[in-house]
Amino acid sequence: MKDQAKTNTKIPILLQKIKQLPKKIFRKEVFDAFLKKLFTMEGFAVVLFACMFLYMFWIKPFVSVADNGDFARVMFPAGLYKFDEVFWDTAQIEYGIRLTIFGGNGYITSHAFCVYVARFLNIIFHSPFVFDIRFLSAIYCTATLIGIYYIVQTLKQKSKIFNILMIALMWFVLCDGGYIPYLNSLYGEGCSYSFLIMSIGVSLKVITKQPTKKDIVLLFVALIMFFGSKLQYTLLCPLALLILIPLYRHKKLEKKQLRNGFLVLLIFNL
Repeated sequence: MKDQAKTNTKIPILLQKIKQLPKKIFRKEVFDAFLKKLFTMEGFAVVLFACMFLYMFWIKPFVSVADNGDFARVMFPAGLYKFDEVFWDTAQIEYGIRLTIFGGNGYITSHAFCVYVARFLNIIFHSPFVFDIRFLSAIYCTATLIGIYYIVQTLKQKSKIFNILMIALMWFVLCDGGYIPYLNSLYGEGCSYSFLIMSIGVSLKVITKQPTKKDIVLLFVALIMFFGSKLQYTLLCPLALLILIPLYRHKKLEKKQLRNGFLVLLIFNL
């Protein structure tokens, strides 16, 4: 009876906290901090690239890449299937969903994991039967935008002309039509491309400036996702030492945590 009374009292408290979340999120201080970040060079770059991604992936005609036979290895562990053989001729954004165990065919990569997570989000917010590829592109675009934010934040100078030219050059190079459509497809290049940009951006921040715990966590997440996106990238994992060694000069960072993080990176990529 006492345990039941405790649970009965906890439920109203939990509901009150949930109701108070919007007030905390939209507080004046939080909103002002958001505006300050938005009206910066890195904020401007994120908005610019986000508008480009919205135009290419969420407004018809959608930009994507057709299957050349490479989708099968990721569709099975992620629980997807094709509706018909037209998929060989044109790029498609919708696939069927079926029950499966992740990694059932032995293809366990961060690429397959991203597709599986996108499938899970699709089931919750869209449909349990039809998978929309744009849930996957949302994950890749988010990783890309995080990388762009850190790159501009780290490399920006006092000169506005320099900053604008840098952002324009990044937009011209990174939004090339030859490989940006892979972010909206089941190819592994989308995962490796987006998390490579994220790895570069976070690496620049943690090497050149005093990193926070959030920066270190993002760094290891980006490296794990990039090196684990394709089996051949596993051989490049030791290159992560070139990024992690400079972190030892930061006195506030615990060396044991960095060593453990590198071990986790190796284990995930093996």
